[in-house]
Amino acid sequence: MQQIFDPRISVLFRESLKDLSPKLILVAEVDILYDEQILYHKRLQDEGVQSDLKIYKGAFHAFFRLVMSYRSGRKKFIMLILSRQKLK
Repeated sequence: MQQIFDPRISVLFRESLKDLSPKLILVAEVDILYDEQILYHKRLQDEGVQSDLKIYKGAFHAFFRLVMSYRSGRKKFIMLILSRQKLK
């Protein structure tokens, strides 16, 4: 049972997140991991790590893979990343 809470399984099991670099968290609204991603974002902020959160309303878990399979989707995704360069 102890292995379940190993920080190598999930970063959420780490005692501290303070040493992590800034994060951009992209969340699909209809995702089985939605709550964990929101919790991760909140915990990063609580520990002083710069974190930017973008929620895609109505999107499902595989949404990002689907978006990246189209040239226009890749371009929009790259533009999103470039617009968040302030995280550096």
